[in-house]
Amino acid sequence: MSKVAITVPDLAKKVVGKYACECEKNPLDMQDKEGQVFWLADLEDWVEEGETVCEGEVQKTTIQIPAPCSGWIGEICLDDGETFRLGDILGYMETDGIEHITEEEQ
Repeated sequence: MSKVAITVPDLAKKVVGKYACECEKNPLDMQDKEGQVFWLADLEDWVEEGETVCEGEVQKTTIQIPAPCSGWIGEICLDDGETFRLGDILGYMETDGIEHITEEEQ
């Protein structure tokens, strides 16, 4: 099985409301910051590349952490509420030899 790390990005996309000003929509620079992780996807869930797999609470701001590739959530390294920093590995995606069958294809 090939594993791909889910890591905290340098610049993280913020979760903002539809009426947020442009300055609030700018990505959050994660340098020298820490936050708490909260998973949206569960172990063994199928996710598409770019889909938000977890969120982080950083300085009263919610950020989104996307899947680096399509695959299964194979391992969760930090549980909900645990602290992370820039570059930390939050979990792993499994990608080798997998075929995802959608409900429509079944």
